[in-house]
Amino acid sequence: MNEKKQGQFEVQLLEGKMNFKIRRVGWFYVVVGLLLIQTFVTISVLLFRFTLEKRRGGLGKVLIPGTNVSQETTTTAIFSDVVDSVETQGNSSNDTFLIRFDELKFNLNSSFQDHLPEKVPRRHSGHFDQNFSDSIRVSIQVIAFSRPKSLKTLLTQLGDADYRTKSASSIDLYIRIDGGGPQEVVDVANEFEWMFGEKHVMHNQKATGLRRMWTSIRPQ
Repeated sequence: MNEKKQGQFEVQLLEGKMNFKIRRVGWFYVVVGLLLIQTFVTISVLLFRFTLEKRRGGLGKVLIPGTNVSQETTTTAIFSDVVDSVETQGNSSNDTFLIRFDELKFNLNSSFQDHLPEKVPRRHSGHFDQNFSDSIRVSIQVIAFSRPKSLKTLLTQLGDADYRTKSASSIDLYIRIDGGGPQEVVDVANEFEWMFGEKHVMHNQKATGLRRMWTSIRPQ
């Protein structure tokens, strides 16, 4: 009789150990599953933020090449808040875009190459020499019309970009606003502080259209 009770006790003890092991293994998989879910959520958030910044046209670091040319040279990079005052007239949708500023290449390197009388040597890293001449001025042209939030985002990105210049006053900013848009656009342009050079705000009294504004200032 004692042997029977002892055998039942051993069986119960063995079953308890097995249940404990099963529960321990079960909690292990639960913890691993939670970690995998957290990792997936983190990666998804990072990808979403990256995609959002890309759609906003984040500029990151903008390299302005150096040169030994002594004569004054001007190059232009053009951005736009994308809505055309002429193209959208009579259109109920406000989504007719002629140019998207996040698709424009901020390619000052090629602009310098086009405007300089002599080719500027590149380093093996692909960047220009850092001998930036104070006599060379860079002009950034911003074309705006009816989107104050878009314009503010663009100007903020331009202001936060790293231009890698030796001279803090070597980049002039021109904000050209087409006529017929809201006053908020003009207010955003006037309130924005530009730390890299002179800022000019020009507001057309009548709508001329983004295409005409673009072709009038585009480097030839």
